[in-house]
Amino acid sequence: MAVTPRWLPGLVCVVLYWVVIQSLKLFAESNYLIFMATFVGPMITALLFFVTWLGFSRRPWSERGFGMLMFVVTGALAGWLAHSTMKFGLILYGLPTLLTMWSVWSWVTRLTASLGFRRVTLALTMLVTASYYCLLRLDGVTGAMKSELSWRWSPTSEEKFLATVKCSTDEKLASTESASAEIVAQPGDSFELRSMNSVLQSNVDDHSFANTTPTVACNTGNRSVANHLFFVCQKRLRGDGCGSGRKFGRKFSKARTVSVRFSPA
Repeated sequence: MAVTPRWLPGLVCVVLYWVVIQSLKLFAESNYLIFMATFVGPMITALLFFVTWLGFSRRPWSERGFGMLMFVVTGALAGWLAHSTMKFGLILYGLPTLLTMWSVWSWVTRLTASLGFRRVTLALTMLVTASYYCLLRLDGVTGAMKSELSWRWSPTSEEKFLATVKCSTDEKLASTESASAEIVAQPGDSFELRSMNSVLQSNVDDHSFANTTPTVACNTGNRSVANHLFFVCQKRLRGDGCGSGRKFGRKFSKARTVSVRFSPA
């Protein structure tokens, strides 16, 4: 007599995860608590789901092993194909969705006798779910811990802004080209050279810049207290780049940022 596979334990794990996450988003007063639940919740849910799959699913051991193997293969492919900003998002957003679809598949195929059909449909379920998140880009996380996701091929906010600025600049240049005059520094004029670290005043004829210290570009870091030692790239959390990267110079995203101001001698 064939034994009907168990599907309820895995579904309970997934439902509890979604109930906890949505309840925190509605009633929690601390965004930190929401972040912790969003970060740790998928991993705890996955651990419980694997326990129920391997220990209580009543499925053939070959099918249990195939499910775990397919999960590892799907995760490896998704990590390779996903956008660079979605590597971490695969855990936060992709993993809960995949486990949910896995539990739904378990319920749908509970009466299916063909082992080959169940394997094919499980593989397709995982691959299709993961492929959706490979098409997304994580633009950032708001202060309310709400992720901003968009299609990976769509223009970023920076690209849209630069396109707007370029268009506006081109229009202004076209309208003032005939009236514009070139500013040429004359002998006896003075200038002020500014950087994030120093200010140097000199005459135009003096070409000694040995005492200037241009801005030092620092990386975004991945171990600062700002992300509570979760090794998350600060740029993805809209941090200011005060991690464990280079420690000298002012923390700024551009190297050698200077401004020159001409004034009468």
